[in-house]
Order: sequence, then C-alpha cells, then structure tokens
Amino acid sequence: MKQKGSLIVTALFAAIFWGGSFPIVKFGLRYLKPLWFADLRMLIAFLVMFPFIKNKRKFWRLSGEIWWLGIFNAAGYALQFLGMETTTAAKASFFVSINVIFVVIFAHFFLREKLAWEKYTAIALSFAGIYLLTIGTYGLTMRSGNPVGDGLVLLAGVSWAIFIIISKRVLEQSPASVFEIVTAFVFATVVFLTPLSLLFEPFPAHFSGLELEIVLVTAIVFTSVPFYFWSVSLKGLTATLTSFLTLTEILFAILFSVIFLGERLQGTEIVGGILLILAIVIVSLRP
Repeated sequence: MKQKGSLIVTALFAAIFWGGSFPIVKFGLRYLKPLWFADLRMLIAFLVMFPFIKNKRKFWRLSGEIWWLGIFNAAGYALQFLGMETTTAAKASFFVSINVIFVVIFAHFFLREKLAWEKYTAIALSFAGIYLLTIGTYGLTMRSGNPVGDGLVLLAGVSWAIFIIISKRVLEQSPASVFEIVTAFVFATVVFLTPLSLLFEPFPAHFSGLELEIVLVTAIVFTSVPFYFWSVSLKGLTATLTSFLTLTEILFAILFSVIFLGERLQGTEIVGGILLILAIVIVSLRP
C-alpha cells in the first residue's frame, strides 16, 4: 500500500510538469514552427538523458516495440503542436487528456483490464464534453480556437492512448530500467519527427536567445523529468489508474494558462470540461 501511494505521488508530479508545459508551448509557438519545436524538444531531452545510460553499446539495440513507441509519441507531439497554433493551451490540455477514455478501451482488449458499465457511461460523458468544447462553442464565439486545431489535438490524445498501452507492456516485460526505456523511446521519437520537420517546415537556421530558452526548458523540465516520473508510475500501476492520475494536468494547465497567458474559458467550454472530468472520475472507479 505504501508503494502504491508513492507511485500515485510520482504520477501527480508528472501531471504538474505536463500541465505547466501547455502555456509554455503555446507561448513558444509564437516564435517557433510546431514540428521543429517538437523535434528539438525531444532531441535535447535525449541529449541530456543519454550520458547517464550505463551500457551505451547495448542501448542501440532497440526493440520493435520501442520503435512503435517512437511512432505514436512523434505523432502525438506533431498533432498537438500543430493544433495548438489555433487552439488555447487550456483547451488543448482537455483534448490531450481525453486519451484516458481510449486507454480504457484499448486496455480492455490488449491488457485485459475490465470494461464495466461505469466506463461506458464515462465514454458517453466524454463525447458530450468534447461537443461542448468544440461544436457547441462555435455557434456562440470563435475566440477560443477553431475545429481544425481542436481536432488535431484530440487526435494527439488518441495517439498517446496507443502509446500508453504499448508503454505498459514494454515497462512490464523489458529487462531494461525505466530510465533506459524512456531514453530509448525519446530517441525513437526524434528519428520520426526529424524527417517530418525537414519535409514540411523550413529549418530554423537562426535561434534567438528566447527561442533557445523555450526549447531548453520544455526539453529538460517538461519532457525528461515528467516522462520518467510517469513511466515509473505506469510500471507499478494499471494503465487506467495512471492515466486518471496524470489527467490532473488539466487543472494545472488551466491554472498556469490563466496566470501566464490570461486565457479564459467560455461558459459552454467550462461545462464541457466538467463533463470530461466527471467522465474521468467514473472511468477510474474500477482501476
């Protein structure tokens, strides 16, 4: 029980860091192209982590599952950063965090976690929340984003749901340490993000001091640290429970977005967010 409590605290630490990353990413997108921003964030995170790998020769023998983690993590970051160009940081946190609903579904089929009636109710509530956060809002105002941006961030959440399921399997079955696994999938993410960035965006040949600071902070503070905390928790807890705990990033993302970006949610968006949080609570009643 004591170990479970410490794992819960570890997951909450990850949520705090990830929640804080949303307003910083939104701010950074004023100066940086989304794909290169995501790619450089992951590259610097890998360069910071790799020196601490003990057996560097063995490290490069990446398994097929690590490459799959890289694909879905790269897709998640690319979709999130592209979407956040046109939606708010607070709303992005909602859409990314909805991955818990998909985690419940995928975990039932691939990890044999139970899918009870409470979780069906939660899924229905989540889709109602998404409606109010997107389509329901645009009949009243367009100030809080657009459907394309919201849709891209929502797809990022789906991609990360698949990433979570694969991560749970790797963390349980791999003889490698949690730190080695995290470093490996961060590297694999870079491998897939780099060609995307080269293909669709001009290379950022010149960096200002501010742009460099933004990339360094998001890479070290908001990538390396929370991914490690989250992975430690996921290894010892169920995929559903870990996803629920890290969903508190919504609260931290909104808090930081209000404080640092002056963002405000519309009335329908607040109701939609409440429905999503209610869905998350219900879906986690039977972890």
